[in-house]
Amino acid sequence: MNKVSCCPFLAVVVFLLLTVVACSPARKAIREPLKQQGAAFLYEQLQKNKPSFSTLSTRAALDISSSKTDMSLKVQIRMQKDSL
Repeated sequence: MNKVSCCPFLAVVVFLLLTVVACSPARKAIREPLKQQGAAFLYEQLQKNKPSFSTLSTRAALDISSSKTDMSLKVQIRMQKDSL
């Protein structure tokens, strides 16, 4: 085989190899059963991971469609934490 006829053959082999690897069935995740924790433990974990912030700024875009009307809204919310 010369180099000219080898390139298309090599390209086909690589393509088929990638197709076989990409189309293989997905692996299933191994999951352990959830441990049952008490409410006190869960509340303690929530308090430990509670985010601290002084201001909150968020944006949202809404598209509402009904049989009678279509609406598009953009919302920006800014809040500052109280001193309490």
